[in-house]
Amino acid sequence: FGFLAFFLTLAVRFSLVLFLNWLEEGSSNKIPVAIYGAGAGGLQLLAALRNSSDFKPVLLVDKDKALQRLMISGMRVHSPAALNKYADKGKIEEIFLAFPSLNQSQRSQVLNELKDIDCKVSELPSYEDIVRSGGVLRSLKPLEPEELLGRKDVQLTNPELERQYANAN
Repeated sequence: FGFLAFFLTLAVRFSLVLFLNWLEEGSSNKIPVAIYGAGAGGLQLLAALRNSSDFKPVLLVDKDKALQRLMISGMRVHSPAALNKYADKGKIEEIFLAFPSLNQSQRSQVLNELKDIDCKVSELPSYEDIVRSGGVLRSLKPLEPEELLGRKDVQLTNPELERQYANAN
């Protein structure tokens, strides 16, 4: 009975996972994208895209052989050659470059590799560019204590209490 229960439980769980994956893929109008770069910038972009209503991360790519074939944040890291395969099959429509600290020659080299792939290529700006453009600085605003507390402020001046304390002598 133990073996039968084990295999039935396994079969039910496996079929539920397949069913949920099928539902997610069928009802999704998200644009399938690849992230080129499995470093810190790529992982931050992956986390942001998973919460996005517009994009669906499908492929994580990096040149670093040490990272290839690893599972990072639930996605397997592939070599850049996988971009051609996925693009030819129509599994990706856009490639996001997640190299915020590339110099100009490295950037040109990567863009040269991607020119034959029939996908739109977008680039994650460097952190310095984000700050200099005012994107982050413009969105900063001072907070009032009430906003941090999540409640209305307490009025400490109460005329009734003041009268009670004044008559206490």
